[in-house]
Amino acid sequence: MQRINYQVIEFSNVDINQTCNLMVENSDYKDLEDTKQYLLAKKVNVTVSNDENFVSRSIRLISSTDFCNEFL
Repeated sequence: MQRINYQVIEFSNVDINQTCNLMVENSDYKDLEDTKQYLLAKKVNVTVSNDENFVSRSIRLISSTDFCNEFL
């Protein structure tokens, strides 16, 4: 089995504040968890999600199936 390098992304109250601010500024962002995930994923430039309503404006969004096909 191939090993994948990964990084755990830390977050703080600053990130939660940015999440809330983005949700207030842009009505496309309606889900707190998705918005937080999006902002944290900007640090690594990719999001893995199967949520069809996930909003990803400036980073790559791939499904878990596509992720496995590409990286495993």
